[in-house]
Amino acid sequence: MRLLCLLLPLILGGCGRPGLPAAAAKTGIDPVPWNGWSDALKISNGVVEAIVVPSVGRIMEFRRVGETAGPFWHEAALHGQPVSPDPAEWRNFGGDKTWPAPQEAWPQHWPRAWPPPVVFDQSAMSAVITGDGMVLSSALDEATGLRCRREIALTAGLAEMVVRTEYQKVSGDPVAVSPWVITQLDNPQLMAAPVPPESPLGSGWVVLSGNPRGVEQKDGMVMWTRHPAASSRIGMDGSRLIWVGAREVLVIDAARQPGAEYPDKGTSTQFYTNAGAQDYVELETLGPLVTLRSGESCAAVNRYRLRPREAGRTAAEEAVAAAAARP
Repeated sequence: MRLLCLLLPLILGGCGRPGLPAAAAKTGIDPVPWNGWSDALKISNGVVEAIVVPSVGRIMEFRRVGETAGPFWHEAALHGQPVSPDPAEWRNFGGDKTWPAPQEAWPQHWPRAWPPPVVFDQSAMSAVITGDGMVLSSALDEATGLRCRREIALTAGLAEMVVRTEYQKVSGDPVAVSPWVITQLDNPQLMAAPVPPESPLGSGWVVLSGNPRGVEQKDGMVMWTRHPAASSRIGMDGSRLIWVGAREVLVIDAARQPGAEYPDKGTSTQFYTNAGAQDYVELETLGPLVTLRSGESCAAVNRYRLRPREAGRTAAEEAVAAAAARP
Protein backbone atom coordinates (compact mmCIF):
# COMPACT_ATOMS: atom_id res chain seq x y z
CA MET A 1 0.00 0.00 0.00
CA ARG A 2 2.93 2.32 0.57
CA LEU A 3 3.48 2.40 -3.19
CA LEU A 4 0.09 4.04 -3.68
CA CYS A 5 1.31 7.13 -1.89
CA LEU A 6 4.49 7.24 -3.92
CA LEU A 7 3.32 6.28 -7.39
CA LEU A 8 -0.27 7.44 -7.93
CA PRO A 9 -0.54 11.23 -8.25
CA LEU A 10 -4.11 11.10 -9.51
CA ILE A 11 -6.06 14.18 -10.43
CA LEU A 12 -9.24 13.18 -8.65
CA GLY A 13 -7.86 11.94 -5.41
CA GLY A 14 -5.53 9.41 -3.92
CA CYS A 15 -2.17 9.38 -2.28
CA GLY A 16 0.01 11.45 -4.54
CA ARG A 17 -0.45 15.17 -4.93
CA PRO A 18 -3.59 15.71 -7.05
CA GLY A 19 -3.91 19.09 -8.70
CA LEU A 20 -6.83 21.40 -8.12
CA PRO A 21 -8.64 23.01 -11.06
CA ALA A 22 -7.82 26.59 -11.84
CA ALA A 23 -9.94 28.95 -9.77
CA ALA A 24 -11.59 31.99 -11.28
CA ALA A 25 -9.43 35.07 -11.59
CA LYS A 26 -12.26 37.04 -10.00
CA THR A 27 -12.45 34.84 -6.94
CA GLY A 28 -12.28 36.98 -3.84
CA ILE A 29 -11.25 36.12 -0.29
CA ASP A 30 -12.32 38.51 2.43
CA PRO A 31 -12.36 38.52 6.24
CA VAL A 32 -15.92 38.64 7.54
CA PRO A 33 -17.53 38.41 10.97
CA TRP A 34 -19.68 35.28 10.94
CA ASN A 35 -21.99 34.06 13.71
CA GLY A 36 -19.78 35.36 16.49
CA TRP A 37 -16.39 34.35 15.06
CA SER A 38 -14.18 37.29 14.16
CA ASP A 39 -11.61 35.29 12.15
CA ALA A 40 -13.93 33.91 9.44
CA LEU A 41 -12.88 34.12 5.80
CA LYS A 42 -15.29 34.19 2.85
CA ILE A 43 -14.28 32.80 -0.54
CA SER A 44 -16.53 33.79 -3.46
CA ASN A 45 -16.38 33.22 -7.22
CA GLY A 46 -19.57 35.17 -7.93
CA VAL A 47 -21.64 31.98 -8.15
CA VAL A 48 -21.06 30.34 -4.77
CA GLU A 49 -19.24 31.21 -1.61
CA ALA A 50 -17.70 29.32 1.30
CA ILE A 51 -17.15 30.46 4.87
CA VAL A 52 -14.04 29.09 6.58
CA VAL A 53 -13.45 29.54 10.33
CA PRO A 54 -9.79 28.76 11.12
CA SER A 55 -10.27 29.03 14.89
CA VAL A 56 -12.46 25.91 14.79
CA GLY A 57 -10.69 24.31 11.80
CA ARG A 58 -13.76 23.92 9.62
CA ILE A 59 -15.53 25.00 6.45
CA MET A 60 -18.76 26.19 8.03
CA GLU A 61 -20.81 27.26 5.02
CA PHE A 62 -21.17 26.54 1.30
CA ARG A 63 -23.96 28.41 -0.43
CA ARG A 64 -25.00 30.29 -3.53
CA VAL A 65 -24.16 33.98 -3.64
CA GLY A 66 -27.12 35.96 -2.35
CA GLU A 67 -28.34 33.18 -0.07
CA THR A 68 -28.06 33.48 3.70
CA ALA A 69 -27.48 29.75 4.22
CA GLY A 70 -26.67 26.60 2.30
CA PRO A 71 -27.08 22.91 3.16
CA PHE A 72 -24.27 22.77 5.75
CA TRP A 73 -25.49 22.18 9.30
CA HIS A 74 -23.94 24.03 12.21
CA GLU A 75 -24.83 24.12 15.88
CA ALA A 76 -26.25 27.57 16.65
CA ALA A 77 -25.65 27.12 20.38
CA LEU A 78 -21.89 27.01 19.69
CA HIS A 79 -21.68 30.04 17.41
CA GLY A 80 -18.67 32.13 18.34
CA GLN A 81 -17.39 29.56 20.84
CA PRO A 82 -13.77 28.36 20.99
CA VAL A 83 -12.63 24.79 20.54
CA SER A 84 -12.43 22.62 23.66
CA PRO A 85 -9.95 19.75 24.24
CA ASP A 86 -11.97 18.56 27.25
CA PRO A 87 -13.33 15.08 26.37
CA ALA A 88 -16.27 15.67 28.72
CA GLU A 89 -17.36 18.65 26.61
CA TRP A 90 -17.09 17.64 22.97
CA ARG A 91 -18.09 20.60 20.83
CA ASN A 92 -19.82 19.56 17.64
CA PHE A 93 -19.66 22.77 15.62
CA GLY A 94 -20.89 21.25 12.36
CA GLY A 95 -19.64 22.15 8.89
CA ASP A 96 -17.00 20.23 6.95
CA LYS A 97 -13.95 18.77 8.71
CA THR A 98 -11.42 15.95 8.57
CA TRP A 99 -10.34 13.19 10.93
CA PRO A 100 -7.73 10.48 10.36
CA ALA A 101 -9.31 7.07 9.71
CA PRO A 102 -9.67 4.32 10.73
CA GLN A 103 -11.54 5.26 13.89
CA GLU A 104 -10.91 1.81 15.38
CA ALA A 105 -7.19 2.68 15.54
CA TRP A 106 -7.66 5.83 17.64
CA PRO A 107 -7.09 4.08 21.00
CA GLN A 108 -3.66 2.95 19.73
CA HIS A 109 -2.51 6.56 19.46
CA TRP A 110 -4.63 8.64 21.79
CA PRO A 111 -5.95 8.05 25.32
CA ARG A 112 -9.56 8.02 24.17
CA ALA A 113 -11.64 6.24 21.55
CA TRP A 114 -14.06 9.16 21.51
CA PRO A 115 -14.24 12.17 21.11
CA PRO A 116 -11.95 12.52 18.05
CA PRO A 117 -8.25 13.44 18.29
CA VAL A 118 -7.82 16.96 19.66
CA VAL A 119 -5.35 18.22 17.06
CA PHE A 120 -7.69 17.36 14.18
CA ASP A 121 -11.04 18.17 15.79
CA GLN A 122 -10.69 20.62 18.69
CA SER A 123 -7.75 22.81 17.71
CA ALA A 124 -7.45 25.99 15.69
CA MET A 125 -5.81 25.74 12.28
CA SER A 126 -3.64 28.26 10.49
CA ALA A 127 -5.03 29.82 7.32
CA VAL A 128 -2.89 30.99 4.41
CA ILE A 129 -4.36 32.65 1.32
CA THR A 130 -2.79 31.22 -1.84
CA GLY A 131 -3.83 33.14 -4.93
CA ASP A 132 -7.52 32.45 -5.40
CA GLY A 133 -7.76 29.79 -2.70
CA MET A 134 -6.61 29.09 0.81
CA VAL A 135 -4.89 26.42 2.84
CA LEU A 136 -5.89 25.32 6.34
CA SER A 137 -3.11 23.55 8.27
CA SER A 138 -3.24 21.80 11.62
CA ALA A 139 -0.54 21.69 14.24
CA LEU A 140 1.64 18.58 14.42
CA ASP A 141 0.03 15.71 16.30
CA GLU A 142 2.77 14.45 18.60
CA ALA A 143 1.22 11.01 19.04
CA THR A 144 1.30 10.08 15.35
CA GLY A 145 3.67 12.61 13.79
CA LEU A 146 0.86 13.60 11.42
CA ARG A 147 -0.26 17.01 10.23
CA CYS A 148 -3.30 17.68 8.05
CA ARG A 149 -3.51 20.28 5.32
CA ARG A 150 -6.64 21.30 3.39
CA GLU A 151 -6.51 23.24 0.12
CA ILE A 152 -9.83 25.00 -0.56
CA ALA A 153 -10.77 26.53 -3.92
CA LEU A 154 -13.84 27.43 -5.98
CA THR A 155 -14.06 26.47 -9.64
CA ALA A 156 -14.32 29.31 -12.17
CA GLY A 157 -17.90 30.09 -13.14
CA LEU A 158 -19.41 27.03 -11.47
CA ALA A 159 -21.32 26.26 -8.28
CA GLU A 160 -18.44 24.06 -7.20
CA MET A 161 -15.98 23.89 -4.32
CA VAL A 162 -12.91 21.64 -4.45
CA VAL A 163 -11.11 20.58 -1.28
CA ARG A 164 -7.89 18.58 -1.23
CA THR A 165 -7.32 16.97 2.17
CA GLU A 166 -3.76 15.81 2.82
CA TYR A 167 -2.16 14.01 5.75
CA GLN A 168 1.59 14.54 6.02
CA LYS A 169 3.84 12.24 8.01
CA VAL A 170 6.43 14.48 9.65
CA SER A 171 8.07 12.28 12.29
CA GLY A 172 7.92 9.07 14.28
CA ASP A 173 7.16 5.46 13.45
CA PRO A 174 5.12 4.47 10.38
CA VAL A 175 1.39 4.93 10.77
CA ALA A 176 -1.59 3.76 8.69
CA VAL A 177 -4.03 6.51 7.78
CA SER A 178 -6.93 7.27 5.46
CA PRO A 179 -8.09 10.86 4.80
CA TRP A 180 -11.62 10.96 6.22
CA VAL A 181 -13.83 13.96 5.38
CA ILE A 182 -17.04 14.52 7.32
CA THR A 183 -19.62 16.97 5.96
CA GLN A 184 -22.48 17.71 8.36
CA LEU A 185 -25.68 18.77 6.61
CA ASP A 186 -29.23 19.79 7.45
CA ASN A 187 -31.78 16.99 7.56
CA PRO A 188 -32.62 16.34 3.88
CA GLN A 189 -35.58 14.88 2.07
CA LEU A 190 -33.30 12.12 0.83
CA MET A 191 -29.72 10.86 0.75
CA ALA A 192 -28.58 8.73 -2.18
CA ALA A 193 -25.44 7.02 -3.47
CA PRO A 194 -25.05 5.29 -6.86
CA VAL A 195 -24.08 1.63 -6.53
CA PRO A 196 -21.02 0.77 -8.66
CA PRO A 197 -21.47 -2.03 -11.22
CA GLU A 198 -20.60 -5.40 -9.71
CA SER A 199 -20.29 -3.99 -6.20
CA PRO A 200 -19.02 -6.70 -3.84
CA LEU A 201 -21.29 -5.33 -1.12
CA GLY A 202 -24.30 -7.17 -2.55
CA SER A 203 -27.07 -4.79 -1.51
CA GLY A 204 -24.72 -1.89 -2.21
CA TRP A 205 -24.22 -1.00 1.45
CA VAL A 206 -23.07 -2.40 4.79
CA VAL A 207 -23.92 -1.51 8.38
CA LEU A 208 -21.13 0.34 10.18
CA SER A 209 -22.93 1.29 13.39
CA GLY A 210 -26.37 1.28 14.97
CA ASN A 211 -29.48 -0.26 13.48
CA PRO A 212 -30.20 1.54 10.19
CA ARG A 213 -33.89 1.78 9.37
CA GLY A 214 -35.48 2.31 5.99
CA VAL A 215 -32.44 1.91 3.73
CA GLU A 216 -33.47 1.03 0.15
CA GLN A 217 -31.68 0.03 -3.02
CA LYS A 218 -33.67 1.56 -5.86
CA ASP A 219 -32.92 2.79 -9.39
CA GLY A 220 -29.31 1.63 -9.04
CA MET A 221 -28.79 3.64 -5.86
CA VAL A 222 -28.78 3.32 -2.10
CA MET A 223 -31.47 5.69 -0.77
CA TRP A 224 -31.99 6.66 2.84
CA THR A 225 -33.77 9.20 5.05
CA ARG A 226 -33.01 10.16 8.62
CA HIS A 227 -34.84 8.38 11.42
CA PRO A 228 -35.17 10.72 14.46
CA ALA A 229 -34.91 7.88 16.97
CA ALA A 230 -31.89 5.97 15.66
CA SER A 231 -28.33 7.20 15.15
CA SER A 232 -26.64 4.89 12.65
CA ARG A 233 -24.03 4.73 9.90
CA ILE A 234 -23.83 2.79 6.66
CA GLY A 235 -21.00 2.46 4.17
CA MET A 236 -20.85 2.14 0.39
CA ASP A 237 -18.06 1.53 -2.13
CA GLY A 238 -18.84 4.24 -4.68
CA SER A 239 -17.52 7.71 -5.48
CA ARG A 240 -20.60 9.94 -5.29
CA LEU A 241 -22.93 11.07 -2.50
CA ILE A 242 -26.14 13.03 -3.05
CA TRP A 243 -28.05 15.20 -0.57
CA VAL A 244 -31.53 16.33 -1.69
CA GLY A 245 -33.00 19.30 0.17
CA ALA A 246 -36.22 21.22 -0.34
CA ARG A 247 -34.68 23.79 -2.71
CA GLU A 248 -31.34 22.41 -3.83
CA VAL A 249 -29.20 19.32 -4.27
CA LEU A 250 -25.63 18.88 -3.06
CA VAL A 251 -23.43 16.38 -4.88
CA ILE A 252 -20.10 15.28 -3.39
CA ASP A 253 -17.64 13.40 -5.62
CA ALA A 254 -14.53 11.67 -4.28
CA ALA A 255 -12.96 9.26 -6.74
CA ARG A 256 -12.39 5.71 -5.50
CA GLN A 257 -9.10 4.11 -6.55
CA PRO A 258 -9.45 0.63 -8.05
CA GLY A 259 -7.51 -1.99 -6.15
CA ALA A 260 -6.78 0.25 -3.15
CA GLU A 261 -7.41 -0.79 0.43
CA TYR A 262 -10.11 1.14 2.31
CA PRO A 263 -11.03 1.09 6.01
CA ASP A 264 -14.48 0.41 7.49
CA LYS A 265 -15.25 -2.85 5.63
CA GLY A 266 -13.79 -1.52 2.40
CA THR A 267 -16.12 1.48 2.12
CA SER A 268 -15.14 4.77 0.51
CA THR A 269 -18.40 6.67 1.08
CA GLN A 270 -20.66 6.72 4.13
CA PHE A 271 -23.94 8.11 5.44
CA TYR A 272 -24.58 8.90 9.09
CA THR A 273 -27.91 10.00 10.56
CA ASN A 274 -28.06 11.61 13.97
CA ALA A 275 -30.95 10.97 16.31
CA GLY A 276 -32.54 13.47 18.66
CA ALA A 277 -32.86 17.23 18.61
CA GLN A 278 -29.74 17.81 16.50
CA ASP A 279 -31.40 16.81 13.24
CA TYR A 280 -28.39 16.56 10.96
CA VAL A 281 -26.88 13.95 8.70
CA GLU A 282 -23.33 13.36 7.55
CA LEU A 283 -22.03 12.62 4.07
CA GLU A 284 -18.57 11.15 4.54
CA THR A 285 -15.76 10.14 2.19
CA LEU A 286 -12.57 8.19 2.76
CA GLY A 287 -9.33 7.92 0.83
CA PRO A 288 -7.23 4.76 0.52
CA LEU A 289 -5.70 3.37 3.71
CA VAL A 290 -1.92 3.61 3.42
CA THR A 291 1.06 3.28 5.74
CA LEU A 292 3.07 6.49 5.81
CA ARG A 293 6.71 6.89 6.74
CA SER A 294 8.40 10.16 7.58
CA GLY A 295 8.38 12.49 4.60
CA GLU A 296 5.42 10.80 2.91
CA SER A 297 1.84 11.98 2.55
CA CYS A 298 -1.53 10.88 1.23
CA ALA A 299 -4.48 12.91 0.03
CA ALA A 300 -8.02 12.80 -1.30
CA VAL A 301 -9.96 15.37 -3.31
CA ASN A 302 -13.65 16.18 -2.76
CA ARG A 303 -15.79 18.14 -5.22
CA TYR A 304 -18.94 19.76 -3.85
CA ARG A 305 -21.54 20.94 -6.38
CA LEU A 306 -24.83 22.70 -5.75
CA ARG A 307 -27.76 22.07 -8.14
CA PRO A 308 -31.16 23.77 -7.94
CA ARG A 309 -34.24 21.57 -7.56
CA GLU A 310 -36.33 21.29 -10.71
CA ALA A 311 -40.03 22.03 -10.35
CA GLY A 312 -42.18 18.94 -10.28
CA ARG A 313 -39.44 16.46 -9.53
CA THR A 314 -39.63 14.21 -6.52
CA ALA A 315 -36.60 13.81 -4.25
CA ALA A 316 -35.93 10.40 -5.77
CA GLU A 317 -36.09 11.83 -9.30
CA GLU A 318 -33.65 14.56 -8.29
CA ALA A 319 -31.30 11.90 -6.95
CA VAL A 320 -31.49 9.94 -10.20
CA ALA A 321 -30.72 13.10 -12.21
CA ALA A 322 -27.79 13.96 -9.95
CA ALA A 323 -26.43 10.44 -10.20
CA ALA A 324 -26.43 10.67 -14.00
CA ALA A 325 -24.74 14.09 -14.16
CA ARG A 326 -21.13 14.28 -15.23
CA PRO A 327 -18.52 14.85 -12.47
